[in-house]
Amino acid sequence: MDYTYNISQYERNSGSIDELKAFKYIESTLRSFGIKTSLKFHDAFISLPLKSELLIDGVSFPCITTSMSGATGEDGVSLNLLYIEDNMLLDDPLFDCTGKALIIHGFAERGIVQKAMIKGAKGCIFINGEYVHNMIVSPVWGNPTRKTIHEIPRLYILNVAQNAGMKIIEAAKEQKQAHITTRLDEGWRKIPSLIADIEGEEDSDQYILFSGHVDSWHYGAMDNGTANAVMIEVARIISQYPLRRSLKVAFWSGHSHGRYAGSAHYYDQNFHEIYDNCLLHVNVDSVGAKGATIVTEGNIMALTKKIAAEVIKEETGQTFKGKPFGRSGDQSFWGAGVPSAFMGFSGQPMKNPPEKLDTYYMIKQFNNGPDSSGFGWWWHTTEDTFDKIDESILERDAKVYLSFVYRCCHDKLIPLDIHSGVEELKGFIENYMKLAQDSVNTEKLKHYFNEFYQLTDKVITKIKQSKEDDIQKNNELIKSISRVVVRLMQVNISEFEPDPALPLPPVPLLASIHELKDYNRNDKAYFMLVTEIQRRVNQVSFILKQGVKDVMYILNE
Repeated sequence: MDYTYNISQYERNSGSIDELKAFKYIESTLRSFGIKTSLKFHDAFISLPLKSELLIDGVSFPCITTSMSGATGEDGVSLNLLYIEDNMLLDDPLFDCTGKALIIHGFAERGIVQKAMIKGAKGCIFINGEYVHNMIVSPVWGNPTRKTIHEIPRLYILNVAQNAGMKIIEAAKEQKQAHITTRLDEGWRKIPSLIADIEGEEDSDQYILFSGHVDSWHYGAMDNGTANAVMIEVARIISQYPLRRSLKVAFWSGHSHGRYAGSAHYYDQNFHEIYDNCLLHVNVDSVGAKGATIVTEGNIMALTKKIAAEVIKEETGQTFKGKPFGRSGDQSFWGAGVPSAFMGFSGQPMKNPPEKLDTYYMIKQFNNGPDSSGFGWWWHTTEDTFDKIDESILERDAKVYLSFVYRCCHDKLIPLDIHSGVEELKGFIENYMKLAQDSVNTEKLKHYFNEFYQLTDKVITKIKQSKEDDIQKNNELIKSISRVVVRLMQVNISEFEPDPALPLPPVPLLASIHELKDYNRNDKAYFMLVTEIQRRVNQVSFILKQGVKDVMYILNE
């Protein structure tokens, strides 16, 4: 609680003086335990919302804008209003909102903004719940490049509370205009990253990465002060015990205002070392909140679910279910095939009806449930303050993370469930091959996946029959197989260019197979789609083929 209090006394905008004070506090605390730390700074594209205005008939409505949206300039712009009661209207091919400012229920979510931009909207006014919620609407993961800078939306975006929203809807029905002024402090600036290193005694080159962001919206006691406190406490305790493999505890900036700029930059700068040595990424975000009694629905992979369920059952008595990762959080390491565990972890129990409209939008837009409604209604608002933290729940969450991280660093075998990981991959690939039928040639895909699947079975049998001196080789085999599973399950085209922060289906390289049913086989667009799919099938086959070679090389050493 002391760590949380000391961190959440600062408003931690990415790259700000107050954020640096929080980083310095974390650094000095870790060093007081005798832990080695490295605080570095790097360039990042950061977008900080400033004061914005919304005027209708001379009446001012309280509002905020979002990170990485359009700035109007001091004079503002006047736009016609268009209210859409159902967001599904944005999926209607005939819907046209060119030049309008859309009025939309919910939070300023990047997927909705992308659809509005495609439809020709100039602005969006999002009606939140009782409170206005800060958001970032760019899909560009990490720092933009010359190619991706144009993908940052330049719509003029405002968030208003429910009471103001109802009046704005009435104004739209009366076909009134809104005068919108949005201001942002946006550009390249230096942001910090802090890495704490706790060295293992046997496989010291191999490590577990335990990370969370320090930057916040406002005082961010829950998001992410408590997570930083857990990271400090886990590091303090673990540093007192001998470990088989090393632990890196990473504190990022640029999460909230730079779309994961800190973790993405670390990945870009350390790709080869991450690929060679990082065995698992454990993320922590928004823990320890009052009322957060549910710990069954954290983000997880099939590879990491078994150990997560064991630890959560042991520490809390709850039966873990888990849910798949989306394209969010500081999950910047999948391109290197690094498995992940957790992001969001503890949540509020589901209530019917939800206690606040804010909670309803959280459930609806972020697919929360069935047991948890997600984080508290104060998430991403000025109300995320120290009084929202429950000491006993924070202690419970910290114990889960401590146990999980310690086992990953200390167990003789890396606790990755390659059987479940490959079984999950098998289900998706078989379904894709079935859908492809005779449209594309999947013969090599079938061949190399069967080789990979059978080889995994062989590895599992070998591990069960192994002696003590085979542990290092067995860990290399587990790592090699998990690299292929993560690469195929979570990554689209490239290992080196991060996918956008937009939803991706499992095995995204093959996802366009779903589109075959929508095309006439005599249509030229069908032949173009088939060409695209064949190339992706070849790519998946090649990744599997290389995976088989890598595993066989280790087996034959």
